[in-house]
Amino acid sequence: MSVLINGTNGLIQAYDYQVLTTGFSYTFAAGTQTLVMNPATTLATGTITMPASPSDGMTITFSTTQQITALTLNGNTGQTVVGGASTMLANTSATYIYRASNTSWFPMQTVPSANTQLGVGQTWQDLTASRTAGTTYTNSTGKPIYVSVTQNQGNSASATLTVNGIIVSYSADKNTNNTTGLGMFVCAIVPAGVTYVYNQTASTISVWAELR
Repeated sequence: MSVLINGTNGLIQAYDYQVLTTGFSYTFAAGTQTLVMNPATTLATGTITMPASPSDGMTITFSTTQQITALTLNGNTGQTVVGGASTMLANTSATYIYRASNTSWFPMQTVPSANTQLGVGQTWQDLTASRTAGTTYTNSTGKPIYVSVTQNQGNSASATLTVNGIIVSYSADKNTNNTTGLGMFVCAIVPAGVTYVYNQTASTISVWAELR
């Protein structure tokens, strides 16, 4: 592999620019260290394969301007990729470095996973009919969720949302006139694998919604 050192611009690397479509299969060619992907829209699937004869310490970088929902990252013949990226968000990149002694690619910079980002691939769901106050639920989705509960206002009513044993949101109505048509709510982010429970007094649930 050769590189160009420019007195004005410094190190200039060989790169490849691709407008890929879903289901693509791309293999790094000798002399190319960087892949810039600029798809027209989100790609459902795609495969990237590392170069065939890398040198010790070689780095490979790839970026995308659109989300790649299911990415397969393969080593070339006899190679192993450690912690291979399985998905990419829009406008993100990943870099891997090659260690010749064990023929493995190791991550130096990995892409944020769409599977762990709050709001990515999630939708608001109305769970009013299936949720009850005082019941402990567990976020088993594998990623953070957002919980929002609104209740009708009542005489000296209160509401709490407890996450993993900690009260994280509290609301109370000290109005003893029992004004109708008003509501109060609590909300919180619930991490993956964590329990949450909503408790209330002197009122009823009007809306229980979760972004999940």
